[in-house]
Amino acid sequence: MTKKTLGVFIDESGNFDFISSKSKYYVFTLVFHDQSVNLQEHFKESEIYLVSLGYDKHNIHTNQLVRGKDEYENVQRQTRLKLFNHLFRLQRNIGVKFMSFVYDKTTFETKEKMLYRMTRDLSILILENQDYFSKFAQTIVYYDNGQNEIQTLIDVVMEAHFNNMYRRNVIPAQKKLFQVADMICTLELLNIKYLTKNLNKSDLTFFGSYSDLYRNYLRKIEKYRF
Repeated sequence: MTKKTLGVFIDESGNFDFISSKSKYYVFTLVFHDQSVNLQEHFKESEIYLVSLGYDKHNIHTNQLVRGKDEYENVQRQTRLKLFNHLFRLQRNIGVKFMSFVYDKTTFETKEKMLYRMTRDLSILILENQDYFSKFAQTIVYYDNGQNEIQTLIDVVMEAHFNNMYRRNVIPAQKKLFQVADMICTLELLNIKYLTKNLNKSDLTFFGSYSDLYRNYLRKIEKYRF
């Protein structure tokens, strides 16, 4: 049987600043794609839809989209919701699996201790799922090189556990699956807010209510967790 190639798309939310940063949580997400499964038709349909909304070759940034910030500052909620729902449907249509690790930075004394935990968690994920990962002859990890700590984590852990691992820089607008990873990071942070009853005005304005967020998004995405 011909062995295949696994694509792993990585994104993160938060930073490793333990002094001045306001971000309490750090999210590390991996999206897995068996590259023998051709997704180009889905991606073509996605681009056609985005063009119909006036967003040709657009890279959706879901955190800013929900809050109506940066490039979405003057975009109506209805259009922003269409963009979010489009990316959410795309993920469900292509059926790719994901795994996210969420860390409360206040439980770690230093970033080094959090990185140690991340290293352990990623190693355990790979080792406990060797039956799945061994089906692939090579693994290509896509990352935008946004944080040096994540680059090191990829090189140290994934290169140690995967045969023929390659890391490639990714331009988000060219990789729909990277945008899916970004969306999942956003949903994981929203899940924390949901569980702690801490959704803010922007969240509720965008999604409608706690029950709407859970019913329409958080509950549905769970079936794709690795």
